Amino acid sequence: MRTVSMLMVLLLAGCATAAPAVTRFDGRYVGTETPDTSDPVCTGAPRPIVFDVVGDTIRLRTHARYQLDGNVHADGSIEMADGTGENEITGAIRDGRLSANASSRPPHGRRVHADDASRPACLSTIDAVLQPPDR
Repeated sequence: MRTVSMLMVLLLAGCATAAPAVTRFDGRYVGTETPDTSDPVCTGAPRPIVFDVVGDTIRLRTHARYQLDGNVHADGSIEMADGTGENEITGAIRDGRLSANASSRPPHGRRVHADDASRPACLSTIDAVLQPPDR
């Protein structure tokens, strides 16, 4: 019986998933995304933006159906992409501030050019600040 109990403990321990490592960048970053192009398809007012960092993963969730995931490197640099080349964010986290540049192509339903390669990218800058943890 003791042998069976030890085997069960070992099996359960092997099935457990490790929690992501906590890093100095972990937390919620809240700020604004500001379009910086005059292209009519890409204009707009600055809009709120929220990122969540856990371990080496960063996630942008703009609404329930859209999210963009990426990596946070040990030096604080971030890289996010949707895998299609449609949306990319690169930047860095330094001293509790996330600064980045975003490039996104208009959704296919809003194409201005028939050729995908010639569709202009909407460029914007992102500035967000680490929020204090909830109490």
